[in-house]
Amino acid sequence: MQKDFFLLDLPIYKPEYKENVEYGWSSDKKKRNTLELLTETTKGYCMYCFNRIEINGNNYAHIEHGIEQKNTAQLKDCVPNLGLACNKCNLSYKSQGEMTRKLTPKQKEKLKTCACKTKKCRISCDTFQKCRNYYVKKWKIILQPFGVESKQKIPYKIQFNLLTGQYIANEHEQYTQEDIDFIFI
Repeated sequence: MQKDFFLLDLPIYKPEYKENVEYGWSSDKKKRNTLELLTETTKGYCMYCFNRIEINGNNYAHIEHGIEQKNTAQLKDCVPNLGLACNKCNLSYKSQGEMTRKLTPKQKEKLKTCACKTKKCRISCDTFQKCRNYYVKKWKIILQPFGVESKQKIPYKIQFNLLTGQYIANEHEQYTQEDIDFIFI
């Protein structure tokens, strides 16, 4: 039997936002719309560990902020900053070191000037993307739903080995040791 038969490729989630729907975190309606879309996008799985979060019609997901919203109010409803996580990933994995992960004062000021306060913000603006890149490199956290790339512009992809019960770097990609160290810090 082939070795890769036991490897489960974990997807990089890319939500398809509807033009006339408000998404975000600051109101029940926005949360409901965001939860519905992200649950549909992930097929009911956590964007980090791929564990099931929708069971028997009950949704146990958390809408989580990739870059913690405590950094600045502009991140609360920043749609590209919102992901779907299980309780463990959101409250354990992401909360470890949360108080030390801070954007610089300059980055916070730039985020205040973003045009993404509109209902139609659906993509990462340059300012948010620069903050996200800083955040990912400094704390080596892979943020979903939009994935992270290596210096060679190869998306970081993860597989789950069903035989060993471990997450591994996708064996179909040509990652450097630096990439593998980054993925599994």
